[in-house]
Amino acid sequence: MTAPRVVLSILFCCLTLGLLIGCGKTDSTVVAEVGDEKITIRDFQEFLDRNPVGYRSADEEFQGKRMLLDSLISHTLLAQAGYERHVEQSLEVLRIMEANRMRFLLDGLYHFHVDDKLAVSEAELRKLYDDLAFQVRTFHILVGDPDTANMLFEKLKGGADFEQLAYQYSMDPAAKRNRGDMGYYLRGTAPEEFEQVVFGLEAGEIAPPFKTVYGYHIVKLVEKEPNQAREEYARLRPTLEQQLKTSRRQQLTAAYFDSIAVKYPVTVDTAVANYITHKRSVLYPPQVVERLPKSDFDEEQLDRDEKELILATWNGGQISLIDYLMSVRRYLAPEERPNFDDYDGLAKVIYQIKRMEILAHEAEVEKIDQTDYYKRKTKLFEKYSVAEIMKNDSIPVVGEVAEQELRDYYDQHREEYLVPAQVHLFEILVSDQMLAQRLAREIRTLEQFQARAFQLTERSAIRVKRGDLGYVDSVTFPVQYHAARQIPIGTLGGPLPDRGKYSIIWPINWTEERYEDFLNLREDITEQVTTEKKNQIVLEWLEQRRSDTDIEVYDDVLWNMINRDLYASTGSTTSKP
Repeated sequence: MTAPRVVLSILFCCLTLGLLIGCGKTDSTVVAEVGDEKITIRDFQEFLDRNPVGYRSADEEFQGKRMLLDSLISHTLLAQAGYERHVEQSLEVLRIMEANRMRFLLDGLYHFHVDDKLAVSEAELRKLYDDLAFQVRTFHILVGDPDTANMLFEKLKGGADFEQLAYQYSMDPAAKRNRGDMGYYLRGTAPEEFEQVVFGLEAGEIAPPFKTVYGYHIVKLVEKEPNQAREEYARLRPTLEQQLKTSRRQQLTAAYFDSIAVKYPVTVDTAVANYITHKRSVLYPPQVVERLPKSDFDEEQLDRDEKELILATWNGGQISLIDYLMSVRRYLAPEERPNFDDYDGLAKVIYQIKRMEILAHEAEVEKIDQTDYYKRKTKLFEKYSVAEIMKNDSIPVVGEVAEQELRDYYDQHREEYLVPAQVHLFEILVSDQMLAQRLAREIRTLEQFQARAFQLTERSAIRVKRGDLGYVDSVTFPVQYHAARQIPIGTLGGPLPDRGKYSIIWPINWTEERYEDFLNLREDITEQVTTEKKNQIVLEWLEQRRSDTDIEVYDDVLWNMINRDLYASTGSTTSKP
């Protein structure tokens, strides 16, 4: 792949609405100039923050960022051409901007209340890196109330068997199978409040009960062992920073949502809620009413005025009865919908349904659309939209692709259309070796196999299919595939050890290696050829545009964005050229 094609690939994979959420940098130092337009460190850093990459040396980081900066320059050239053609005034762009206005407002709220508070210190990053020096293995019991948790903790202090108590009491669905064994895991793979307890324990220690959003936990740290896969700090640092920011983002977002719920309490009109309950009792006989859910109502039984009754209000908004009925059916399962006489439940559900509207109202109250941040981000999004339209619609003009071109493409890429040999398999996967051996001895027919798969297989998605894995190959299920090749169709095979579990198989059909037919692929090939032609036209256009535009890249500024001290411990620093 040529360098320009790499640039194009990076450019249009990365420039999405997600870039509206940036890092909040304010550095206005210019790192590149494209004609009369300046790309500042802030502009470039916002691009980098959405595409974190780890590097092994300062020189590698410079080269990587230089390539990303080049892709941003290509985008800028496309946008400049779009503005020359007044693409920003097109109905398409205007519709895009209006359709995303609420998202711009919400992004502004996010920026000021969450994103601005995400900075992490070097000490925090080093602490997380140190935590990754080992992995832990824990056993875990989850219960729903503190009394049960304290009772079990006292039993454990008295010498009770942790695995047995997990099997008997834990609400974790996996506990019946693994008896609370969570296996080995690293820091950053479990909820933060859970990890704060676990990684503070010593081997063999049991933590007193603690609460999370999932319930009450009792955790035993079984052992710690070195994490042999931990890479050097400089290479892991971007990932560690993203990990810490993600955790902090979740906490800040949850806290902000809670504050909005307090600021905008939802008030249910109890008279309307009671009216629905009363109307149900009038419409239907008692024996029918008893069977009807109290959380729903047939809107066909409501006249127009009744549908428009206001079920609840909050500062700046309201929800009608029909809007509520349609919304809960769209978003909530029947068992999640509150009854009409559960006023607190109604208020909570309505807040969740209308939270985005409430937040948009709060953004209006805070005059987010008048902030420099909002104006900058909407202009940036407009710029990206203009560039995307230029890239997809305005520059590349591809005529009808000739049939011979499609045939030639198929012949040149024939190996891509090779379908490997496959086997249609039924499988039962269990953790118990003795159970697997017993099943292998007892099952005589496919019908018996399917019945036992429905009861026992631990692949939950396959259970409802009665163990039917469909057609598999040597890549997707290598153990099962290679074993199936050694037994006749329609016979049982196994048990087969497979990553700590045991697989029993029943092959029912084979297909040999083959090439997909051209006619079946013609539509996909046409799209692929057209896309490649478009990309080539854009690349040629960019090359010409670059030659016609004064472009200056300040490598010294780019070097100053790199913290070469991070690489000092590995001896992989390099000097600025």
